[in-house]
Amino acid sequence: MYAAFPVSGWLVLTLSPLAAGFMIRLFIIQHDCGHGSYFHSRHANKIAGRLCSLATFTPYDNWRRQHARRVAACAGLCSLGRDEWPNGAVSAHSIYDATVTSTDMS
Repeated sequence: MYAAFPVSGWLVLTLSPLAAGFMIRLFIIQHDCGHGSYFHSRHANKIAGRLCSLATFTPYDNWRRQHARRVAACAGLCSLGRDEWPNGAVSAHSIYDATVTSTDMS
């Protein structure tokens, strides 16, 4: 992007969505490596996740631990029945039900 700017600002604007898509794809690969689902080898997942994290500016090991905690907490909530949810927690099902109910009433 820096090399393209002296050539043309329009070139930079044209390349920006491609660069953003590439960064998003790298984060998706990093995410899959964090779950251990991108490669069969745990070691390969760690290496690829760390390499992707260099480009996405995300500290891989810290992100992986925090994300694992968040997923575990969500899995615990998802196993509860609707009447067992703690105060303030909203399920995706209740949001879907509210949307379906509001569209059915019209």
